[in-house]
Amino acid sequence: MQQRIVAQAARTLVAISSITVASALSAQRTPVQVQFGLEGGLAFASNVGADADGSSGRTTGFAGVTMILHRLRSPIAFQTGLQLIGKGARIDDFGTTAALRLRYVEAPLLLRFVPFTRASGLTMAFTAGVSVAVRVGCSVSANGEGVNLSIDCNDEIVEDFIAIRRLDTGLSIGADVAIPAGTRLLIAPMVRYTRGLLKVSDEGENDRVYNNAIQLGVGVRLRR
Repeated sequence: MQQRIVAQAARTLVAISSITVASALSAQRTPVQVQFGLEGGLAFASNVGADADGSSGRTTGFAGVTMILHRLRSPIAFQTGLQLIGKGARIDDFGTTAALRLRYVEAPLLLRFVPFTRASGLTMAFTAGVSVAVRVGCSVSANGEGVNLSIDCNDEIVEDFIAIRRLDTGLSIGADVAIPAGTRLLIAPMVRYTRGLLKVSDEGENDRVYNNAIQLGVGVRLRR
């Protein structure tokens, strides 16, 4: 009885090993498609959080490069890239408009879920992941009531009141539709929402203000 059990266990292990090896070899034979491209559009930025009362959004823009790695016949892909994006917010108070203008170089790190590809080649994808951003520009401006000025955030006058973080991270979700425009060219309208995880200012515990951005744009990609 014991010998039969051992023999059966051995046969089971051999079968599992064969399936695993076959799957690995099949995965290695499955080609990986790489897409490179450009994307850009509008960014609707705002500040959110417990201490962001009274602020409103501002319309900025974004532009950058993107790369997608997609194993054919797999519903999961990976997307990254670099983009320059404007964020911040504005406050309208007593006839004066003040604006915090932030610029970041941002790297999205996204998983793509591609549920299906139509016979026409049109592909819809949903994305989710994180973003890591480095601040490359910051200014505070005000206009109204005879006042019209703009001051860099590194100026001592601004630094005495606010200290903007150099780094930012966020959670991102989005979607895009890839439309074939040739053998290798794809046109991809896209939307993405990113919610900041780090406070915009590290001045104090009560400055609970976070970046928020909705991106609407279009990408142009080449697939290899």
